[in-house]
Amino acid sequence: MAGLSHSIDDGRYGIAVKVWGYDEKQRLFTRHLIKRLATFEPNERRFDVLKEKLVRNLRNFKQNQPYEQAMFYTSLMLNEREWSDKQLLKVADG
Repeated sequence: MAGLSHSIDDGRYGIAVKVWGYDEKQRLFTRHLIKRLATFEPNERRFDVLKEKLVRNLRNFKQNQPYEQAMFYTSLMLNEREWSDKQLLKVADG
């Protein structure tokens, strides 16, 4: 309603917080978002559901389209902070 929007995305090196809209209120809105992020209390049940979904996707990785697998393995070879599906599964199962 105030013309402000935001997105919070996970990325290779952490999270990205993007804010856009009317300039005069962006600073206040951004402070509010950062405060909410800093005081966030994760829900254990929700975490378990999301973890189960991630593990299922990792186990089904070989079912992805060949071009998706090629893009993933290319990224794996080119980036320092990239982990294979097998490495992620090992950590998730532990």
